[in-house]
Amino acid sequence: MIRYRESPPPPDLAPFLRCLWTLEGPAPAAGEPSEAEPLLPDGCTELVVHFGDRFRRERGGRRELQGRAFLVGQIRSPFTVVPTGSVGVVGARFRLGGAAPWLRRIPAGTLVETELDLDHLDPAGATTLAERVACAPGATERIQLVCHWLRAHLQPGTRSPAVAAAASWLERTRGRTRVDELAARMHLGARQLERLFAAEIGLGPKLCARILRFQSVLAGLRERPGGLLVHHAARAGYSDEAHLVREFREFSGTSPRAWLARHTPIAARMAGFDS
Repeated sequence: MIRYRESPPPPDLAPFLRCLWTLEGPAPAAGEPSEAEPLLPDGCTELVVHFGDRFRRERGGRRELQGRAFLVGQIRSPFTVVPTGSVGVVGARFRLGGAAPWLRRIPAGTLVETELDLDHLDPAGATTLAERVACAPGATERIQLVCHWLRAHLQPGTRSPAVAAAASWLERTRGRTRVDELAARMHLGARQLERLFAAEIGLGPKLCARILRFQSVLAGLRERPGGLLVHHAARAGYSDEAHLVREFREFSGTSPRAWLARHTPIAARMAGFDS
């Protein structure tokens, strides 16, 4: 059985992180296939460290073994990960735009739809982090090691206050804010806000808002799986049920009901149902 556990970030990292999490489970029994887990856009960059067997990432016919310790950039479309043996993962899920203080001179746009090995940020210590996490006696100690690495590599002053405030507003409203309204609230022009988001988050504010609104539907489906789609659409701010279904297909590759019928425990958590 695969166990997912989530912890709130410590106070000093809370402005940047949504949560810290661990995922653990045994390898499948002989002859039993590993389940492919679909991961969906959620507006979050993630730091991931495998202390078990690494996962295989699959998208568009391409198959790649994930690194030992890496950042997952923003994604605009779904992909799947497949365990290749025993499951042991610890991660940090950043808030929208929260990873900026760790990216230094790396443009956020270059991380979209890709993964970046931590040795690009920490050539001397990324391998050490992975080794220490693998040797740690339990989930608490693994999370502490990730927090220590984050504190050691935090670059103060590298985050735009305007982007941080705009991203926080989008998260609080679950994407139910138009770009012109958001820009006015930040005392910026819409194009200026677009440029700042592209530089610091990698996605424009409109796409971020759409992803967060989609995520609010996922949360609603989990809480009220028997509810009418038209009600989920209205709560999330979609114009109608057809609008919701179009957006859902773009970000998940399937319909809301098809997703609900087949989602698995890992996907339910890591695709954003927990947020």
